[in-house]
Amino acid sequence: MRFRRSSRFTIALLLLLLLLGISELGAQAYILEVTPAQGETGTDQTVSVLIDIDASQGGASLDGWSFGLCSNAAELTPVAAALGSAAAPLSPTFSNIDITVSGGVTVGVILSFTAPFTTLPPGFDLEVLTATYTVLGPAGTISTITPCSTIGSPPVELLIVASALEITPTAVAGTITSSTNLPTAALTCGTVQPVAGVATLPITLTHDNSNGMIGFSFGLAFDDVQLIPQTLTVGSDLAQIRGSLGPAFFGANLSPSGGGGVILGVLNDFGQPPAILGVGTDLEVAVLTVAIAPTATPGALFPVAFSNAIGSPPTVLEVVTNTAAGTVSVLPTVVSGGVDLAVSFMRGDANGDGAVTIGDVIASLNQIFTSQTPPECADKLDVDDDGSIGILDVVFLLEYLFVSGAAPAAPFPSCGPDINGSDLLGCNGAAVVCP
Repeated sequence: MRFRRSSRFTIALLLLLLLLGISELGAQAYILEVTPAQGETGTDQTVSVLIDIDASQGGASLDGWSFGLCSNAAELTPVAAALGSAAAPLSPTFSNIDITVSGGVTVGVILSFTAPFTTLPPGFDLEVLTATYTVLGPAGTISTITPCSTIGSPPVELLIVASALEITPTAVAGTITSSTNLPTAALTCGTVQPVAGVATLPITLTHDNSNGMIGFSFGLAFDDVQLIPQTLTVGSDLAQIRGSLGPAFFGANLSPSGGGGVILGVLNDFGQPPAILGVGTDLEVAVLTVAIAPTATPGALFPVAFSNAIGSPPTVLEVVTNTAAGTVSVLPTVVSGGVDLAVSFMRGDANGDGAVTIGDVIASLNQIFTSQTPPECADKLDVDDDGSIGILDVVFLLEYLFVSGAAPAAPFPSCGPDINGSDLLGCNGAAVVCP
């Protein structure tokens, strides 16, 4: 074991190694990365420190870690830091985070001292820390936050302990870009209501940057057993860039590692200046089609949600735009969608025999006024589609049948979905047989 001048925490890590009887070793399977952020001067902005542990490259579980985060005090002031979403649930035996040191933030974590040892298992984008900074630099300043071994007294070493081996990970710096007028962006996935077969969901982008959007990426998470991905293609508005050639790179993956959805990465142009997608609202940038499995339950809603957790490593949710300060990655707001698998029924066909007759008048009276349980498909009894069922629906049906009154509202005279799905009535798809 080679001892070095170290902080109290690093000494604790070395003591842990001695207890485990393991020596120092370098490795290529570990990356410690600071994520980017952007915000107006004077605001507080938060970055994450992520660790990648690549098991395919020999990466193993972590017992602990330490590092400094070096930054320019004239541009950034650390105001808060805490264990990240991957580290906090492990309830480390030792955790020391200091935001008062000159030059940045220092961190030291040991997950446990005694067997059975708690460890952080392999994975990608494992958030071990969040750090919040007040942005001091003028608009256009790009401030760097670098994993380092040079701050603290004595300095805190940049190292991790993986399966009891002391390792210096590959370090990737992050940035906080200050701006007085950051662009905003929003991604929306549509919600559709098919009866069966194939569902088509548009993906739209809204952004306000006059310098244009030059790329984006996202994952879409959904039940890929019930919704089977078929295609993910260029949307109609994105197809118009580069003289209607569409984007230079449109990387769609319908079967990413681990499943659970699809991923997409888009770069408008490889040249300079790059082709842009101009300012707009609900610009169609992609179209997803999915086949609906025969086992999917009619009446069920299958969410399709934007996600940072699809793929290996996971695909980042971001929109890349041009600004006066250069290229900026924006975290978009999102509106997720889904497939609302409609129930097919015929309005007025209360007894479900595929025809509307006097028998349905009697069945409606029984279901509305004498049944002890709610009707299994109240939409069938709502003949005038006013969102409620009662004696007026029975009168409506009688007038249609015998005095040339208005026909029942759609779906009629054949089966179909409820086009007024906004009312509170429903239909138990498992109980409906539509001839």
